[in-house]
Amino acid sequence: LNGKAQGGKEYTAECKADRQILPQRVCSPVECGSVSDVAHAVEPTGMFTFGQKATITCDAGYTTDGVPDGLQSFTQQCTFDGSFTAAEQCQPVVCGLPAAPAHTKVKEGAADAHYTQSITMQCDPGYSVSGLPSGAKTYDVQCLATGKFSAHQQCQNIDDCSPYGIDCGT
Repeated sequence: LNGKAQGGKEYTAECKADRQILPQRVCSPVECGSVSDVAHAVEPTGMFTFGQKATITCDAGYTTDGVPDGLQSFTQQCTFDGSFTAAEQCQPVVCGLPAAPAHTKVKEGAADAHYTQSITMQCDPGYSVSGLPSGAKTYDVQCLATGKFSAHQQCQNIDDCSPYGIDCGT
């Protein structure tokens, strides 16, 4: 009667001689309140009552199962006892390990990357990112919201002669 799960569910009314039913009461649906916060998601605002459904949408880079093409939203329903059905979780998208371009490998010890995480790539011996002996031998690729990695740099053969002003030929 009052919209609370523990509230009354019955009342007695009397039919009067003039055909009026007294007292007249309105039954209110049970209230669940607002949806709880779900990490990495957007929840609808407002109050929900019995039978209503709330759609929760995962943020970019998150799905209900961590698969890039997985579900990006789920629903919770307000139940008769004033609670919501169980919430799912928004999991970061898994990119796995990147494919290594020529003269490059995934740095030893790397594990599957999830959205926002980086993997360090290592140039093969005799190669650097700039092609110079002093050039960087590693670089990072980042797991993106799409489940793919950011663009790779190219490891280039180090020109061992250039620091000495010598033309080694081709």
